[in-house]
Amino acid sequence: MDISTKSPIIRKNIFIPVGNGLANLDHQISARLEKDPARRRMFMNSSINLTEKSANEKGSNFFGQLLTFLVAYNLISGILHYIYYNIIYYNPDIDPKNASAAVSNELLDLNREIMSIRQEMRLMHLDKNKSSIESQTLSNKISEISAENEKLRKELEEVKSTLELLKKQILMN
Repeated sequence: MDISTKSPIIRKNIFIPVGNGLANLDHQISARLEKDPARRRMFMNSSINLTEKSANEKGSNFFGQLLTFLVAYNLISGILHYIYYNIIYYNPDIDPKNASAAVSNELLDLNREIMSIRQEMRLMHLDKNKSSIESQTLSNKISEISAENEKLRKELEEVKSTLELLKKQILMN
């Protein structure tokens, strides 16, 4: 049975235009490869209209080859995927039956690591608080000592002034 009697819509709207387009593309490529400039111009300005049967055959042949390529590509990529992941990178430690147990163990290990990191962060926070308290007490002591120094400086000035007055009194007598 011919495809034209089975599906005239696909034949008229898809296979024949694609077949004519492919024939014209082939004709234009041949024209560009022509060495004689006069024949090249003549071929470049012309186009090809195939009969419905030959255009139908060319279009259906193109789609058949495209479908064959896609099937072969998917088949080959599936085989390569199987080889790559199941043969080359096969890990005998992980049994597919115990895969969920392995994932559970990994999650437990990660939770333990997270807990230890949180504990370290708490200790670091306590150390930070302790050092801030120590720095605060040191700054308070510094301010007290500077106030005491100021007081002692004033007393020293008073003592110097009284000494000067005593010297003046002794010199006058």
